[in-house]
Amino acid sequence: MDHTIFPVLPQPAQISYPQQTKILNQLIAQAALTGDARARISQNATALIQRIRTEAKPSLIDSFLAEYGLSNVKGVALMRLAEALLRVPDAATIDVLVADKIAPETGQHIVAALHQQ
Repeated sequence: MDHTIFPVLPQPAQISYPQQTKILNQLIAQAALTGDARARISQNATALIQRIRTEAKPSLIDSFLAEYGLSNVKGVALMRLAEALLRVPDAATIDVLVADKIAPETGQHIVAALHQQ
């Protein structure tokens, strides 16, 4: 990065309010993006997100959200359980919490998935 394009700023005690406004306006003008630059940034971001989505192995939470979503009761219950699990200190307590809050067969699958992580 070429740091010579940035102005040398005086010390804060030396800056009066009109100077601050002038300096900020200069910095804002220097930081402004052209339409072409914005389009390139958007294209790069889109390509990066698409690559991550195709290459990345879905996490446990991604799998849960794909299975249940947050638009139904089960999905919301799972999200609440996930938030509770963040506060649990050890694996044994996690197992008990999952078994207690979720139907036995589903709870067993979740406990097994947690141990695979």
